[in-house]
Amino acid sequence: MPLAAVLLCTVIGISDGDTLTARCETPEGLRNIKVRLAEIDAPEKQQPWGQRSRQSLAALCFRQPAEVRGSTTDRHGRLVAHVA
Repeated sequence: MPLAAVLLCTVIGISDGDTLTARCETPEGLRNIKVRLAEIDAPEKQQPWGQRSRQSLAALCFRQPAEVRGSTTDRHGRLVAHVA
């Protein structure tokens, strides 16, 4: 999958305040992709305000359509992307 491509997705999971899982249409078919939001740094679940951060992201985008524009991958193999 080319990183610069725009993927049409649905947000299906929220890991923490800056990481989500999206089900995306790819040339190979539907695929679940772990996405780290670009230019966002939120607390992890176990850190202070981590649960609130996760809840806020979920309120914004869970089960919503999204355009995912990847730029790179991080050390954990997640796609680092802008999501609109």
